[in-house]
Order: sequence, then C-alpha cells, then structure tokens
Amino acid sequence: PRILYGRILGTKGFRRHYGLPNRLISLSQYKKRLKTPLFARALREVLEYSAARALRRLGESENSVLMADLTTLRSNPRKDPKAAWGFDSKGLLYGYKLGLIISKGGVVLGMTFMTGNWTEFRAQGSLLRQARDSIQRAHRRVQVKEFLADAGFDGEQTYRNSKKWLGAVALIPPRRKINPKGKSVQTILTRLLFRFKFRSSS
Repeated sequence: PRILYGRILGTKGFRRHYGLPNRLISLSQYKKRLKTPLFARALREVLEYSAARALRRLGESENSVLMADLTTLRSNPRKDPKAAWGFDSKGLLYGYKLGLIISKGGVVLGMTFMTGNWTEFRAQGSLLRQARDSIQRAHRRVQVKEFLADAGFDGEQTYRNSKKWLGAVALIPPRRKINPKGKSVQTILTRLLFRFKFRSSS
C-alpha cells in the first residue's frame, strides 16, 4: 500500500492510467480498514469476480484441472507478533502461509492467508469452496475432472470435499509414514484405497 500511495502522489496521470477514482481514502485509513472482516470479504469478492471473468474468456476447458499449494512466508519473531511458529517441508518456520488454488492455465480461483501453524489440510475447505464459487459465477455449473495437490492435503475430508463441491477426482500422494515397518507400496496403497472411498485408484 505504501508503494501504491507513493506512486499515486508522485506519478502524474497514474490514477487515470489505471482507472482509479479521483478520491481515495488516506493511507492511515486504509491500514485501519485492512484489519476488518469486511475488507477480507471485499478482497474475496474482487478475486472471485476477476477469476470468473478470466474463466469466461478462456472457456470451460480451463477449469478441467485445478491445482492447490501453500507457500511459506517467513517473518521475524522479534518484529512480527501476529505470525506463528509452524512447520513446512523444510522444517520449523515462523511466519505465514499463503494458499492458492489455480486452474490449469494459472488463473487464481481462491486464496487463503494464514499464520504458520496452519496446515494444508486445514486450508483445503476454504480453497475448494472459493474455486467452486468462482467457476459457478463464470459458467453456472462446475465441471472439474481432476484436483491436484501435494501430500500435505492428503486426508479423507479433502477427497470428500473435492468430489462434493467440484465433482473432481483428487490426485494426492499419500503422506509418508514415519515407521512403515517394511510394508510394501502395494499393501499401503491397497489399504488406503479401501479406507478412503473418494481416493482415486489410478
């Protein structure tokens, strides 16, 4: 926001070039409203609107495959009391996690921003719902063939929600077992397929 307001004040014709209104709230007011639930809701609406607009232009085939992932954003424990300790694939971290769900061409259909103690599995519900709403807004029906994600999203609830909200088969590698006790890969996959009825067998 500081860079944006700096360009508005310092660059001639910046508002007109980007279609911004002549009157904008001050930077201090912007920072206050940034912390309210209404701002988060408005940001979600803007994201859903832009995603639906892009999907309409690209056609229904664009949302045949969706992908989700979480990216860690590290922070300084001494300067940022709002962040939290958590884990990622590299180990312990202090900061935040940005979750995105995108179409096969890279259109962002949903986004979550959480503290570092949240996991991919806890974010999957919000991401899948946002993707469903964006696709419905664009085409009035949801037709997704496959949902791809990493092992952090592995869990019965993810498979169920993917099938329920998107009608898609979730293709997610199973989480690594700490002590598999010499079990063969085929045995592990067979038991997982038996236990999770929404898991793809391919």
